[in-house]
Amino acid sequence: MLSDSYSGCVALGQYFVKVVGKDGKYAELLGIVGDNNTWNRSKGFHRVLDRFPGLKMVAQQSADFDRAKGLEVFESILQKNPDIAATGMQFPKVMAQKAAEFADEYIKGKRDFQQKIPVKVELVTPENVSKFRDYGKKN
Repeated sequence: MLSDSYSGCVALGQYFVKVVGKDGKYAELLGIVGDNNTWNRSKGFHRVLDRFPGLKMVAQQSADFDRAKGLEVFESILQKNPDIAATGMQFPKVMAQKAAEFADEYIKGKRDFQQKIPVKVELVTPENVSKFRDYGKKN
């Protein structure tokens, strides 16, 4: 199981351009610098944004996939740039549930699983943030 980080961040980049336009600024919060997921997300986002020279990255910092560090780093970024918004929501509870289901199937004898199973990443904006909670959507 893995989040489709690249596609999710392409969608985030498209939303950003739709809202901000071809001129504006953005910040990028990275995970662990040496991790493939970090760079898949960054590549997806930049696939869109790099087409627009009027878009300026005002910060790019790592938080090592640590929530507390991410909060601290992004609070600092937002203090300097309060007009930045939007993110992508992954669904670790869905991934954990599917992993448990596949483990059960494996124990029962199934062996022909897909190599990779993407899990959709959804766009979170100021307009829809109330529909989400930690690790997923509200019921």
